Amino acid sequence: MTAERAVIDTNVLVSFLLRHGSMPWRAVRLALEVDQLMMSEATYGELCDVLRRRKFDAYVARDLRESFLRDLPSFATFVTVNERVRACADPTDDKFVETAINSNAGITGDRALLAMRAFRNVRIMTPTAFVRLAEGR
Repeated sequence: MTAERAVIDTNVLVSFLLRHGSMPWRAVRLALEVDQLMMSEATYGELCDVLRRRKFDAYVARDLRESFLRDLPSFATFVTVNERVRACADPTDDKFVETAINSNAGITGDRALLAMRAFRNVRIMTPTAFVRLAEGR
């Protein structure tokens, strides 16, 4: 397996918790296994905000979500964002592009990010494409 640095969009990380065995689950697991999950304070902050929403109580126990949020930083590499960008149709996605640019990583993202396909040297791909790349297929 090749080590591909990855910035993983919040929606994909949420799917990791909700859909065991799914392609988003496989993508996150692979990034964690090869110690290549890249995050910034902004991307981690968004994940915390989202996973603490009550609507997820029906799907994943709050204590499991809190445990995931508490443990995730020890498995991710945190990136200092020195270069800011305004590139996404959805400005809330700029933080993922910034993290990728500042860590020389690709992005596994949602539809708004995928619509960009790439930005500068940042490859933006689906979880399936990331899994194939990481597995060398």
